[in-house]
Amino acid sequence: MEFFSYITENALILIPVLYIIGMILKGI
Repeated sequence: MEFFSYITENALILIPVLYIIGMILKGI
């Protein structure tokens, strides 16, 4: 279950980052 917790912790960081990138791309 180490792998799953690793994914979860990174998802909390990656999801907002991907959202911000998506908003920037929409703005272009």
